[in-house]
Amino acid sequence: MVYKKYIYKNGKKHGPYYYESYREGDKVKKRYIGTTLPKNEDKKKKNKKFSYSTIYKPTIKINKPLILRSTAVIMLLAVVLVLGVVLINNNKITGLATYNSQSEEITIQLMKGELLPTNTQIIIDGTTKNLEEIITSEKNNGNYYLQGTNISGLGEGWGSPGTINKETTIIFKYKITNPKEKPAE
Repeated sequence: MVYKKYIYKNGKKHGPYYYESYREGDKVKKRYIGTTLPKNEDKKKKNKKFSYSTIYKPTIKINKPLILRSTAVIMLLAVVLVLGVVLINNNKITGLATYNSQSEEITIQLMKGELLPTNTQIIIDGTTKNLEEIITSEKNNGNYYLQGTNISGLGEGWGSPGTINKETTIIFKYKITNPKEKPAE
């Protein structure tokens, strides 16, 4: 009979060491075999029992650390992509105007201290217009500023330059016509 034995020295486990028991006369003796068992193909064939694992052995081995690393890289790229899209789209100035279809008025609300440049464009149903062509209210000079944006520059614009205290409302009328229809002359 073969058995394994471990030796502990200074709290460390050493082994396994394999020993073989055999009988010599009336005495049982042991013999050291080594740190690995000798391979005996005949014994393996005799002792081999039928089981599903003996018939089916998967040929594809999955490397779990590789899958975890690739999943982490894909997730990191997805986060970087989402952050990039958010940061790029954050620079666009939108939502500053409201449109009332009953009175055909567009209202742009500015806080005191905000100055909207005169070359600002407004897009309605795919049609782009410069606000300078539409607005007739008084222009001011100063540094351009809109809260929540990174707009910069100096020049003419609508609003009131200075510190932000209260809202300024710019109301103008703009007639929306079907671009396919030609106005009567």
